[in-house]
Amino acid sequence: MGKRIRRATVAKRSCQRAEEARDSFGRAQVGFFFGRTKIVAMVQLPPPQNEAVLEMLDGYAYSKYSQYFHEPCSQPPGRGPVEIDYWSISYRVTFPERSLFVKIPKVDMCQADLSLIVADPGAQESARTEFDGFSQIYGIRDWPKGCAAVRPLEYVPSFNSIITEFVPSNDLFRQCRHAAIGGGLAVVPSSGSVPISLGRCGAWLRHFQRAHECEGTVRVSSEQLLVEMENWARQIQCLCIRPRKLDALLARLERSRWSHEIDTARTCEGFEVRNIIVDPHGTVRLVDPGRISWGSGLEDVAHFLVSLTMLFWGTSRLWLGIPMSRPYRHAFLNGWAPRDRRPKPSTLAWFETRELFRQWLEAYRVLSRKPYPRTLGRFLRAVYVDAFFLNRITQTVAIACN
Repeated sequence: MGKRIRRATVAKRSCQRAEEARDSFGRAQVGFFFGRTKIVAMVQLPPPQNEAVLEMLDGYAYSKYSQYFHEPCSQPPGRGPVEIDYWSISYRVTFPERSLFVKIPKVDMCQADLSLIVADPGAQESARTEFDGFSQIYGIRDWPKGCAAVRPLEYVPSFNSIITEFVPSNDLFRQCRHAAIGGGLAVVPSSGSVPISLGRCGAWLRHFQRAHECEGTVRVSSEQLLVEMENWARQIQCLCIRPRKLDALLARLERSRWSHEIDTARTCEGFEVRNIIVDPHGTVRLVDPGRISWGSGLEDVAHFLVSLTMLFWGTSRLWLGIPMSRPYRHAFLNGWAPRDRRPKPSTLAWFETRELFRQWLEAYRVLSRKPYPRTLGRFLRAVYVDAFFLNRITQTVAIACN
């Protein structure tokens, strides 16, 4: 009984400290729950001076409306809710006829002051890269049924802002989450509109790759991928609680050698389920292309499949073992390529393993910037981050070495 009282007291004090931190710093709570104790991640609320910047940006969009759409604007714009996340500030500029979407990328996940974000060279480079990606994708024609591109309108250097045409839509990421929860905590349903949308995501990616495909192939070998994974693994092992487990997995991969000719294609850094929207007609679009470069098309396939396994990342539901539905995986792959034209499952598993190592290191980087006490950070690394990635990599390595 005494231990229970002490645990309850510790949990209550933790919640009290979290509330006090929010009150004293004026920050919003974004985070997840572990048991009865609320683990809080702090994201700064927008400072008052942001309003002046947003008003100037609204005025700029109003002045350029007729240039964007070749029609007059009947009245000044309104403004939708301003959304602040770790990597951008975005909102909708509403006109009676149609709306614009404004996004201001940032590289400092805790920064919310627009005057500092606009002047940040890293944020400027990120915005230019993203707008270039939008422009390349919008230049592609003859999209398959149910696939389209977001229309980029302008990159505004003085505000470091990307302006695109607003598309009324829902996030595919949230639809997948709702379908998973609605189907119970153990099984993700395999019927409904989500598999159709995922199939269209596969078709979208295939059309993107074919539009930018060059004649020729690149030889990809297990040694090339293993060098990257070993480099990331060395950095992970400095913080991982089970470094020997990583050594065993890498040794198993070392014994499985292969080399294949793979068609070269454009890769889209931001192609993942969190960056896909679905409009009322079921058409899918990519809203954050990131950097577009040359590489193997399997990189994007693996990136998307891994993003499906991380639907509940950042929440306690990840601990409940909600799997990625195999029909969801197959729906995406069937949209991307017929079964007889796909690479071997073992080859794709190598690319998935590579992506999981990359995401593991990225998870450490993000966690290190959260305002958690050191002990709590170690706890989350051990029981949340490490447990998830070790489990997933063990599964993909088993397929890769089959």
